[in-house]
Parts: sequence; structure tokens; C-alpha cells
Amino acid sequence: MRIIHRSRGNYDVHTKRLKELFHIGRDSIRYYEKDGILNPKIDQHNGYHYYNDLDIDILSRIIKLRGLDFSLSEIKHLHNVDRTDDYLKALIQKKADLQRRISHYQKIVQYLKQNEQNIQHYLNHDFFLSSDDFMVEFAYHNYHEFFESHHKIKYDNYRDLNNRSLCATSEFIIFLKPNDDYGHYFIDKAGTAFTASTIPLLKNLPAKFSHYQYPHVFRSFLQQPITMHRTINLQKSLHAIYDRGFRITAPPYLRQVAVLEKKQRILQLNVPVQKA
Repeated sequence: MRIIHRSRGNYDVHTKRLKELFHIGRDSIRYYEKDGILNPKIDQHNGYHYYNDLDIDILSRIIKLRGLDFSLSEIKHLHNVDRTDDYLKALIQKKADLQRRISHYQKIVQYLKQNEQNIQHYLNHDFFLSSDDFMVEFAYHNYHEFFESHHKIKYDNYRDLNNRSLCATSEFIIFLKPNDDYGHYFIDKAGTAFTASTIPLLKNLPAKFSHYQYPHVFRSFLQQPITMHRTINLQKSLHAIYDRGFRITAPPYLRQVAVLEKKQRILQLNVPVQKA
């Protein structure tokens, strides 16, 4: 391992060589120069930039810190720190930031895993008993609002999703109400929902979110056109529920799982039940 002395030394490394050493572009090198991190010697005759051992040392540390996920502004701050305790403070702060991000990505992985399972259930035509725990903010309060494209409150719920991490784990949910005795249901109300795994993220959102918790929910999956009909036939699913000795305890609701080619929605049907 070669020892690099801290003196500035000879300026004998040109920009092309620096690019080859660190696999970075000329624009990145010039950016570090502009910020005063690198201090090359410029040949007044041909405009070439030349660097010394200290510049290479600094650039190698920049590459390392970038690999540790430090931003350019954080790197610049560390470069200018002249007290050990300030340097330590910056490292502790970065570690805490990374831990928050890891926690966030773990929630995303959990959400994607659940979505993957839902798609698999749909492909397998599964019908099973589960539980549910979620919060929802309604954007439509009846089917007239749902189908009226210029209704004054339509899409109001999106204003509360300015936090990108919240929007990423949100779900479109639709509550249904019976239309007749033959398993046909109207679209009643709909909005933005968050499952139990993301409820801890909702502490700063408005109180207009309603909490729903069902110990027993029968789940199945269906496909609907993207525009959706005003009524949905649940006869097959309801017969399966009654045949198993259950009764419905609350309005069924649909949770969107996927949209295919802007034509079809895959929906998870949830029917709260208990033993008859």
C-alpha cells in the first residue's frame, strides 16, 4: 500500500488520468473544483488541469463516502470539518438517517410482498378467511360522486398524500351496498386506505381518516373493467360464504390490487363475516 503524503506535491496528474483512476466524468471533477474540494493547477497555455497526491487522496475519500451513501453536500461538510467531535456528530447523524431509510424500505418490501401474494391468490382463484385492519379517507360518499367526473370533492383525498412514502403504500378502496337480493351491489363510497402495517406512518395525517377493523373477513378476487360498472355481481362469493355457515356482518369492500393495460382492474373482495 502506497503512503500518500499530506503535502501538495507535484502537479503531474492530468484530468484524463483522474477519470481513468476513479471512473468518473469530467463534469464531476469540475464540480468538485468549483466547490473548492479539489484545487488543480491550470496550465495557462492550453487550459489543462493538473492534480497532485493530495487531490487524489481527497477524491478517493469522496468516492468512498459516495459509496457509503453520503450526499455531495454532506461530503462537502465533512471536508470542511476541523473538529473531531463535529466529525463524529456528522457520522452519527448519517447513521440515524440510514436507519430511518432502512425502516422505510422494510415497510415497502412488506407492502410489495403482500401485493405479490394477492396476485398469486387471484391467479389461483383462492377464497379464504382472514382478518383486516386499515384506515381510510373517503373521496366519494355515494356512487353519484364516484361516477360524476367533475364533482367538487372528487380527488380531495390526494391533497393529504403529498408525502411520497405515504402515497407509495396507499390503496384504492371501494365500499359496497346491496342493490337487490340476488347478490348485486352498488358502489357506495370510496377513497384512500392504508393497511395495518402502514398505520404507524399516519400519526401526522388529518383526523378524518376512519379506522376499520374486522376479525373475520372472507377474501376472494375478481376482475372489473377500468371504468367499472355501477353494480357488481357478488352472487358466487356470497353463496360460498353462506355454504360455509357464515353470515355477513358489515358491508363488503373492494381493495385494488393491480391495473392491467389500462383496461382491467384486479380487485380483492373483502366480506366481513361471523359464524351464523
